[in-house]
Amino acid sequence: MEPPGISDDDIVERVRERWAIAATSAVFLPVGNDSRAWAYRIEAELGRVFLKVRAGRADPASLSVPRFLAERGIGQMVPPIPTVDGAPSDPGDPFTFVVMPFVDGVNGGEAGLTEAMQRELGSVLRRMHDTAPDRALAAIIRHETFGAVAAGDVRRAAAVVETGVFDDEHQRAAAAFWRGRGAEIARIVERAVDLGARARGRPHRLAICHADIHAWNVLVQPDGGFVIVDWDETLLAPRERDLMFVEGGVGGLDNDADAFFAGYGEVRIDPVVMSYYRYAWVVEEIADYGRRAFLDPSFGDATRADAVASLAGIFDPGEVVEAAYRSDR
Repeated sequence: MEPPGISDDDIVERVRERWAIAATSAVFLPVGNDSRAWAYRIEAELGRVFLKVRAGRADPASLSVPRFLAERGIGQMVPPIPTVDGAPSDPGDPFTFVVMPFVDGVNGGEAGLTEAMQRELGSVLRRMHDTAPDRALAAIIRHETFGAVAAGDVRRAAAVVETGVFDDEHQRAAAAFWRGRGAEIARIVERAVDLGARARGRPHRLAICHADIHAWNVLVQPDGGFVIVDWDETLLAPRERDLMFVEGGVGGLDNDADAFFAGYGEVRIDPVVMSYYRYAWVVEEIADYGRRAFLDPSFGDATRADAVASLAGIFDPGEVVEAAYRSDR
């Protein structure tokens, strides 16, 4: 919710130098749900571009997958603009810059997706899942491990909640909510770990997955088209990793899934793998909000306040916790 520790002037100068773009200003955009990334609109003499500022290095696959799919005829991609050296990003310490074309659109979570868009999105994801990575991409893209990797962060945040005394009002509110749900949160983590162990032993085919394909990562354009953005979580995984966002309203894509699967086509869903992904997603959400509220002191009031509201929100009716419980049943 707040910009990173880098000045607008330094951002403009770096974009001018590394991309040879005649940037004139940098406008911070308080959007997204990634506590390690920040968004900017870069105004330039010949138009505008989008800048993602990332703490640390960008995952190479997140930069390569959109271009790989675009080169294979899937048009709803927005590959990064290369630097003057031809690199897909400009690594730096502590921030990496990624520049992309600026898409004039509204995210699908706010605008909503028409049935035609839902059908087309299903078709796009089917083509993506059926496209095998080449050797170069397979060498850099992460592979699913079913490890519920955020479980450790949830446990660390829980330990801080149990022992901490908080002066910050947002931390006090988050801790009060967490303590009220502490036993439930612990059960969710253990269930994710258990389901991951079960899913790991089941046969499955790995596919290129976006892995964060909710409606807020689908940008609807004025002409009725759309593009898929934010590939930071991409990995090779069972297709259930993406399909968990479709049914039940969790991802805002298609509440009853009819239109989406009319485009996607017939598919067999493994209920154990699907349930694992629903639980692992909840664990990721709790971990991220716990990091913002308790584990990383660099975040400001706006980010901590948002973490409190978002943590409580995932337990609301129709949200991701309920979806995990429903998939378990």
